[in-house]
Amino acid sequence: MLGIHEKKATGFVDITFTADPAGPFHYRWEKRNNANDYDAKDLRQAIELAAVCDSDYAFVSSYLFVQKLFVEQEIKEVLRIISDSQASLILDLVRKSFAADVLNDCQVDNFDKTNLQQCLADVRLYAIIGEMSTFNSLGFTQGQDSPDQNLLLELVKFFGAKWIICRYVKGRELHQKIAYLSGDRVIVIRDEQADSDMHVGLGDEMFANALGVIRTQESINEGA
Repeated sequence: MLGIHEKKATGFVDITFTADPAGPFHYRWEKRNNANDYDAKDLRQAIELAAVCDSDYAFVSSYLFVQKLFVEQEIKEVLRIISDSQASLILDLVRKSFAADVLNDCQVDNFDKTNLQQCLADVRLYAIIGEMSTFNSLGFTQGQDSPDQNLLLELVKFFGAKWIICRYVKGRELHQKIAYLSGDRVIVIRDEQADSDMHVGLGDEMFANALGVIRTQESINEGA
């Protein structure tokens, strides 16, 4: 759902190359002066018109937090509207959303799991996606490199999610664990390595693959 404004752009990013062609891009990301305000009224209307219901998936990126300038009540309002639709709400905690320069641009001194908990109050999550570096920055771990049983259990219980997709780097390779809560234990059903080609869109491809794995596992569980 894209915002429309008479003067403000939907959103834009200025990109320039670094001196090293193999290095990362430098860019300026406009966070305030754009048309994407994620208005709650418009969102309710869109959900109603699209007849979103419990057979649908709703994927939300934590760029929502940035667009709302990390105002907890406004973030929660959007998530609550989606949650109330009964769609399976999937929240992707994107690492860049919580980077120091982004928080600084949004005039936020700090954002950790305490703030996150306020944003998620009374929000029903189906799945949570995040990298170890993101969970470290939010205060769930102390520099832990890969997710163990204890961390996965803490994350699933904290978010109240049915599924957890946790990504981590091993050596120079990106991996993701796909797990769900069963009783008081977390069952890891897949620990897979990503394509070594770290191309744009890899995260989306990994999620699509994970969702396929989840759907297959749920079919097995339902038939058991």
